[in-house]
Amino acid sequence: MVSGIHEDVEPDYELKCIFMKRFFLFAAAAVCMVLAGCNGQQGHTPSSVAQVSEPADTVVPVEEVPFREKLLTAADVTLTKDLLYDTYTLEDTYPYKDTVRSFKWDVIRNCLAYIENMQRDSVIGVGTNIFGSDFPRNFVPSFSWGGASGFTEHKMNQFVSTAEAVMKRRNKTFDDVDRRIIEHVFADPER
Repeated sequence: MVSGIHEDVEPDYELKCIFMKRFFLFAAAAVCMVLAGCNGQQGHTPSSVAQVSEPADTVVPVEEVPFREKLLTAADVTLTKDLLYDTYTLEDTYPYKDTVRSFKWDVIRNCLAYIENMQRDSVIGVGTNIFGSDFPRNFVPSFSWGGASGFTEHKMNQFVSTAEAVMKRRNKTFDDVDRRIIEHVFADPER
């Protein structure tokens, strides 16, 4: 008794055959589209590539020019007041005793521009004190004291006394662990 055409074959065989036919059809279509896309691009050259009249075996060196960002000025800094509450907020000008005071937004913008410029591509060491109106160089070694006109070394005992005074104002102590860390950094010849 014959019950079907494929009685000696697995029941999932027909599904596998359909899947394999569709897979190979999809793969063949994808290969044809890739080949057709590549053939369509052969005659075109991108307009952004410069045409060089050098022989094919000549190597032309490419000179890279370092990009220097323009330094920020006070005019580039925008300050806005985005406060969640305004209970204790002062206006730009406000009365105080017998005078009228005002915020110096231009001075604040200058300071913010200076700080932002100093943070660009700069490495500032531990225990430095930078002052002056000119912009310092990009690398300031640890324990340096000065500005764009030059630096001197900040002595270890001077730094410790400054750190103790600053931490005391914040109700903290400059303990022996802090001192040993600073002495270790100060003793490093590559600081």
